[in-house]
Order: sequence, then C-alpha cells, then structure tokens
Amino acid sequence: MASGTAGGRNWDHPDFDFYAVRGELTLSRIRPVRDVALGDPGLLASRVYPRSPVVTGKVGLVYHYVDEKDEVVRALAQQGRVALIDPSREPRDVIADITECEFIFSTSLHGLIVADSFGIPNAWIALSGRIGGGRYKFEDYYSAFGGTATQYDADLVWDPEAVEDLKRGYCAVPNLKEIQSRLIRAIPYL
Repeated sequence: MASGTAGGRNWDHPDFDFYAVRGELTLSRIRPVRDVALGDPGLLASRVYPRSPVVTGKVGLVYHYVDEKDEVVRALAQQGRVALIDPSREPRDVIADITECEFIFSTSLHGLIVADSFGIPNAWIALSGRIGGGRYKFEDYYSAFGGTATQYDADLVWDPEAVEDLKRGYCAVPNLKEIQSRLIRAIPYL
C-alpha cells in the first residue's frame, strides 16, 4: 500500500481501487471510482502515538537512509548540537524522538509528515540529493493542504538564529483534524 507516486506514469489500472492518496499530484494520475481522501496516512501518527515530553531547545534531524553517511550528518553526530533521529528503528521509537523536539529538520518526507502530525515546526533540507522521486513526492504531500514544498540548504542546521526564524515562520497543516478524519473515514474496513 502506498499513498502517492514518485512521478512518472499514471495509475489508472482497472484493478486498482483508491480510497485515499497523498496529494493533488497523485490524484491527477488516477481514475478514482469514488471520492478519494487527500493526505498522507502518516498524518495519522498523532492519532495513534502519544507525544513525548518536549525537551526545551531540542532540535532533531531525521535523515533519509541514503543520507546516513553524509558528512553533515557525521559532523552533527560528533558535535551533538542536533539530535540525529535514525528512521530505520521501530516507528514508535522514531516518533518518540521526533516529538521530544521543538524543531525538526528532515531530508525524509516521513520525518516532515510526522512532525506536521504533531504540529512540530519543521523544515525540509537538502543533503545528498540522492532521494528517489526528487521534489515530486514533497510537492504532492504539500498539495493536499495548499502548502509549499520549500527545500532549505543544510547549512541552516548550524545557525541557531535561522532555526528560530524557521520556528516562527512555521505554518501548521491548516486543516489537520479534517484531513485526519477524512483519511480515517476512507479506510473501508474500519
């Protein structure tokens, strides 16, 4: 089960039955036979998992697995200024680490989605540039709620003032509860 495409071909096979998709871009590539809910199912994380107590000033970096050996990730690990969040662990552990933070940087779409689910300010940063699908899946995700997929340079992780500016400028998913409710209602076996 996937919530979106990484671009490319249309998904109009007659045996595919869609109930929800990540965003408008994926919706434009299918031929639904019913109303289809928009929103990544990861936005339901806050309906399933508890939020950890927030650690004042804690900033986390959720790196995509392809970025694990990136020099910025290694330098951050050595300095300890930013908490590195390994996404390969159990989801509850990753989510617990994300929700301890006041701010999340992420090269991974799922890191951003989980942060958004809990209303945690976050920013998408570029490291290796080797993540499959490029900008498409990020643009698709943000299209579900009228957001903009803005990717920032990784150098921001070293600048506390820039982090504060990003925190202040963060726009939470405007209709999160509504998106979550539509996703839940779209699941046919609930």
